Amino acid sequence: KWTGFNLNVDEIHPMFDLYTVNNVSEMDTLISQIGVPSWNFVFADNKGDVGYRLLGKVNKHEEKIPFGIQTQTISELVQESYLSSDEKPHVLKPKRQYVYSAN
Repeated sequence: KWTGFNLNVDEIHPMFDLYTVNNVSEMDTLISQIGVPSWNFVFADNKGDVGYRLLGKVNKHEEKIPFGIQTQTISELVQESYLSSDEKPHVLKPKRQYVYSAN
């Protein structure tokens, strides 16, 4: 059920533009479009601003996940719904001026 199997080109392309951003706001906007799953991304700029964003497609579960190994057909797997970028963990320019993260 790895969500990386369901990536589109437009969810990979923003990674190639990481070097073009100038501040944390631009970085946050850019990386919120990346679909590569399982990235915890902490970023900062030379003005002292910091940010954090969980990147990638994250399955949206509206029902409790049953215990054990699930089986699905390919068509069921492709129809999964995902959290929007605003629903995933993120913070931009926190008042405390630091971010904790663990990968």
